[in-house]
Amino acid sequence: MKKQIIRTNTQLKNVVLVFTVLFTLLLKPIYIDAQVAQEQSIFSPVVEAPVNYDIKEFTFKKVNDKLYFKLLVLENDDNINYILESSSDGENFQPLQRKEGFKSPNNKPLLYTYKIDINKAPTEVAYRIRRISPDGNEYSDILMTNNKNHIEYIAQNN
Repeated sequence: MKKQIIRTNTQLKNVVLVFTVLFTLLLKPIYIDAQVAQEQSIFSPVVEAPVNYDIKEFTFKKVNDKLYFKLLVLENDDNINYILESSSDGENFQPLQRKEGFKSPNNKPLLYTYKIDINKAPTEVAYRIRRISPDGNEYSDILMTNNKNHIEYIAQNN
């Protein structure tokens, strides 16, 4: 005689219930991950890239017989050079030091530094940064030293 398995209505309900619970648990992490990712994108600040570049800070400080320049720039291009220039008359600038520029990672400003021995410089000197790109030259505002002690900011007229 063949052995027959008879399933009761209660057993079928249990199988369906177990299947439904396991299936729901299987899909739940996918739904949670998607929801978390969606919530993060809603609350993440939108950071726009600069149109070209933005000099956040161009300053220098006198320490003993040296001037230490600090250039903080947000750059959006490659193939850029930053040249520190000086002038004793404020008009005819000569290059002093060159730094190769890089594209700012994640729109975070990059820091470039320059060091000048002021014993070799005239008493009054104007300094600026010349940005060289494939599109041409652009200039920062001018920083001026008087009598090797006083520093003043002069707006660029270019």
